[in-house]
Amino acid sequence: MSSDDRTLIIGNPDGAGMTGVALIAALLAFLVSAGCGGGSTNTSGGGGGASVRGTIEVGTVPDAVAVDPIANQVYVADLGTVTGSTGPCSTSGAGITVINGATGTTATVPLQATPRAIALNPGSHTAYVAQSAWGRLFKASDCSFFEALATSIDTSTGLQSQIYGATLGGRPGLSGMAVDQSTGDIYLTVQSDIFASNSVKVIGSNGATIPVGSAPVGVAVNVTTGKIYVANSGSNNISVIDGATNSVVATITDPNAIGPAAVAVNATTNSIYAANSQSNNVTVIDGATNAVTATIPVGTAPSGVDANSQTNFIYVANAGNSQAGDPGNVTVINGATNATTTLTDPSVKNPVAVAVNSVTNRIYVANSGSNNVTVIDGAHD
Repeated sequence: MSSDDRTLIIGNPDGAGMTGVALIAALLAFLVSAGCGGGSTNTSGGGGGASVRGTIEVGTVPDAVAVDPIANQVYVADLGTVTGSTGPCSTSGAGITVINGATGTTATVPLQATPRAIALNPGSHTAYVAQSAWGRLFKASDCSFFEALATSIDTSTGLQSQIYGATLGGRPGLSGMAVDQSTGDIYLTVQSDIFASNSVKVIGSNGATIPVGSAPVGVAVNVTTGKIYVANSGSNNISVIDGATNSVVATITDPNAIGPAAVAVNATTNSIYAANSQSNNVTVIDGATNAVTATIPVGTAPSGVDANSQTNFIYVANAGNSQAGDPGNVTVINGATNATTTLTDPSVKNPVAVAVNSVTNRIYVANSGSNNVTVIDGAHD
């Protein structure tokens, strides 16, 4: 997840095909072989045989990840670094690493702004990326003010189009993104916007702006029920949106949860999982009743969560605490029993995001502190 404070906006993609040639080359050719590292399993009751398969090097500060199970490709958002002590601010190393799930080879899609979140609609061959462009509007010595952007990328042709833009300041802008694959609607969590702070912006059917809780971060869609779930890190609750009416129909609070940072849905069981970054646990919600059914202890600073609806196992990326010597790990939750297993990979630091390929039962974890992605062979009964 992400943060900030900021001026003169630079590098905004404002039309289709702006980086088409580069994107086509990157998306159609996987040229760089990936290295793999070892891992270990520490079982504490979850079972299922999940294990670390290897590690793939990606770009600078990977912070979000999404999977296309149809094409067996993995898209990793690399934040890069913001540079420019004088003159224009620029983002070095920002882009998307595309991993071929079958071969482990990679390609790089460069971006002109920092990617904050990524979502995929495999059926329409489209990737959506939320980005931030940096500048110096308020403080000449500080590259911090940004403009929020959202772009779509046709993964078949590489063409890019801007689908959202808003001038922001002082706080994170777009921090979460999800797409309803049944309707094509895109949901953006907006923390700071001149006109729509603490809201979800709908791009698609009607362009609605839906007020939610404070500092919304993660967002997930249940395509079966048409409900959208938003993790509000500032107000310590979950907003439930009815996708048919674009209105909040419930607000769920777990008294044992602090700082929900990410949310995932198991559409098969209609269960929702919220990773609470400040209380080191995961809230389990019954999607039919909106009741909290369990709070499960996990690792330190859980920042990402995803569910495999085919196997009913849930994966939590625990960022750890570098100052305390905790590099982080992954908690595997058995959705049938809520029992857990802890997976560690000695070659990684700060796991912050996770995505599941339910077809191959492979799990991909973005490690922001070590610039790589852990590949896990998923749990099964």
